[in-house]
Amino acid sequence: MARRHTKSPAKTFQQRQTERHLADAQDRAIVEDMAKKYTCTNSIAHDFAGQCHERVADVDFDLICSQLALDFWADPPEAARPVVDVLRELEAERRRHLPA
Repeated sequence: MARRHTKSPAKTFQQRQTERHLADAQDRAIVEDMAKKYTCTNSIAHDFAGQCHERVADVDFDLICSQLALDFWADPPEAARPVVDVLRELEAERRRHLPA
């Protein structure tokens, strides 16, 4: 028994054009979303790089302040010794971040 294949009605020009416009709009939205994410990521990276550069420049000043505090506390009383130990650790960490 042969089956009849009923053809679905052919799409009109307007239907095909609308589908094309919808597909184009979806593609455009995807590209725009990717561009926004890239722009945002790029902006954040530049911001972090700038902050890092500023922090490296500030390390010299931080070391001067740390050294001043350690000179002031050169012979600390026993009660202040934990604070001075932390100051020494902080200065050592800052020295570790000095540019080579």
